Amino acid sequence: MLRVALSSLGLDEDILRHGVKRELFAMPLARNWRAVLRGTAEFAEIERPSLMEIADAARARWLVPRAERSAQYLGVTRDLIVQRLGS
Repeated sequence: MLRVALSSLGLDEDILRHGVKRELFAMPLARNWRAVLRGTAEFAEIERPSLMEIADAARARWLVPRAERSAQYLGVTRDLIVQRLGS
């Protein structure tokens, strides 16, 4: 869908090629998730995180560790993104 939308807007769909392999981000949705997975709890006590809690968890578990492992993102600038969108 993104490629179709970019193409419809006259933008280069190659902008979606960032070279980063896809990863899965997951976080517990139940207060007693460990007990559920161990089979010691019969029912999950669902606790839906807020958007801010999800963002904080993503930052702590994914964004910061990735930034510490690879400085590849340092080369990305607003001008570069604008340039890629225009090509």
